[in-house]
Amino acid sequence: MVGINRTIELDPILKEYIDNGPEENILEDIKALNDIGNIPVNLLHLVYSSDIPWQGYVFNRGMELNQNDWEMGLNLILAYNKWNDESQSFVPMPLTTQGELGYTIVHEFGHIMTLNAKTEIDTTVRERENCDNLLLEEGCFHDNAAINLFNNEFYISDQKYNEPNFVTEYAKTNIAEDIAESFTYFVGQKNINKINQESSGALRKINLVAEYDLLKELKTPFVSKLSSGQEFFIVDKPIHKFNRTNDGKLISCTDFKTIKKLFDKHKKLRK
Repeated sequence: MVGINRTIELDPILKEYIDNGPEENILEDIKALNDIGNIPVNLLHLVYSSDIPWQGYVFNRGMELNQNDWEMGLNLILAYNKWNDESQSFVPMPLTTQGELGYTIVHEFGHIMTLNAKTEIDTTVRERENCDNLLLEEGCFHDNAAINLFNNEFYISDQKYNEPNFVTEYAKTNIAEDIAESFTYFVGQKNINKINQESSGALRKINLVAEYDLLKELKTPFVSKLSSGQEFFIVDKPIHKFNRTNDGKLISCTDFKTIKKLFDKHKKLRK
């Protein structure tokens, strides 16, 4: 704590955080979603910095054994500060999980629910010759895994849909971010329009999530248990900074090696 105090500019919110730790409703949100999804976060890594170029990440430390041992990182700058578009800077405010922190929590749980070794993926299969379905760095997905169905419908199909094909710019990072963002939009919106012949690819993605058994059952308990309810979802405000390098390149929430490398780099710069 002495090192932190000497190397960054303090404010009353940061001092309170250093002295007393994160406020209870942040931890209660994580605990509630753990219980709902039945796939707990075993290690929660909380930071508070406007310099670190990521808002959140998740990483399954049990991949080698095809188990679920999830680590989550959250940047609490999002809980105590609001981004001001005019000044292009953070403005301190009382703690809230509405807006970007709540959005990040739901997004990261979207990753856990679509990349978990319990129902979705065999993390021990890493070679193409042993996998007939979608194969990512995390492993080989089962036939009926949400992201495998997502891949069949929107990535390897020849079908073309009306724009927009992605719910956010960040969803374009890769298929894992695409489905996590679609899941967040599904949870955050009270009503999801049904698709028709003219529907966009983005709306079709939200509907696929809304119709997937494992995911559709999560919406009501997620919203009822989150301290922000559905107010984490701000439709008219795009995420200004969601896991990017200083040069603006998008970083996947599941790319733990890059996230850690950037975190360590910034930690050295602050010493």
